[in-house]
Amino acid sequence: MGDCPVIRMFLGGERSGKSALAQRAFLADPGPHLVVATGRALDPGFRAQILAHRQSRPAGLRVAEAGADLPEVLAKGLENARAVLVDSLDFWLYACSGREEERTAALLAVLDKAGDAAVTLVSCEVGLGPVAADAATRAFVRSLGGLNQALSEKSDAMFLAVAGRALSLPVAP
Repeated sequence: MGDCPVIRMFLGGERSGKSALAQRAFLADPGPHLVVATGRALDPGFRAQILAHRQSRPAGLRVAEAGADLPEVLAKGLENARAVLVDSLDFWLYACSGREEERTAALLAVLDKAGDAAVTLVSCEVGLGPVAADAATRAFVRSLGGLNQALSEKSDAMFLAVAGRALSLPVAP
């Protein structure tokens, strides 16, 4: 890798395969590796999903958990890791409720200083469905869309996951 970070982003809907595709790409990067998990198990169904993600990872893979403090956790992780997987930005943004702009700026600043690390980002693409009926959901969808666009501008490679397949998206000029 060169002097610039290699940032790749995997977007997709619920159960699109984005996490598995991102993990495969991340594990192909030279290590040491670090997974930064952002989801919090607040219900039995999500606990089962988190457990499935854990079981799909190779034994011994370092994992750090982050809530709204993702920028700080990522900055610390980049001190010792050459490859980092952040899964998933939608859970992180939800944890930042009321501070989305400030926290997004902090994350973008960390990515600007990622050195020669490979950073793989996973996020939901939620803007393809109907407009949400309630204001809170519409606000979250708009915030996540803005975050995804800001990270897209920093990404060297973009993929849209559909049915377990990755479609390569052109990177903005």
